[in-house]
Amino acid sequence: MSNTDICGLLGKISIYFATIEHRLIDNLAYLLTKSDNTLVSPYVLDRFPISQLIQRIQSVAELRLWEYPVLFDELKQVLKIIDGLRLQRNLFVHGDWLTEELEENSKYVTVLDYKPILDKDSGFWKYMNVEKVSHKELEEMFAEVKGAYEQLITVGKKMRDVKLR
Repeated sequence: MSNTDICGLLGKISIYFATIEHRLIDNLAYLLTKSDNTLVSPYVLDRFPISQLIQRIQSVAELRLWEYPVLFDELKQVLKIIDGLRLQRNLFVHGDWLTEELEENSKYVTVLDYKPILDKDSGFWKYMNVEKVSHKELEEMFAEVKGAYEQLITVGKKMRDVKLR
């Protein structure tokens, strides 16, 4: 695996995940206003962290989609997938990747995460998570993110096809 391979896959993951974030904002604005032409997205929802977007969509959708339980379940499922990908995505996008000299046939690359985590056993802050990542794992992450994006688009279209209360 080369630096070019890593950068290409990380770029794809970043692009799709950024697009997921924008679609979450669009879907929440639609659930709130029942309109796609609203200033809510750019002026109110634009800066929410993705974890809050997911929580708010689920809360509002529970009220708006109560007559459509199958659609609500589909939405909850895709939100759960996105939330599950979020931490790994953060490590992949914000991690320190290029700390070692890679050769074309390298099987793994090390990614460092400097975000401090409290070790509950010792009571001390742990300042670095070290993870070995293979090319296959990056490809799988990309496939999962792309799949979540496609599911979110499908659910968003279905939401716009039903009559919201």
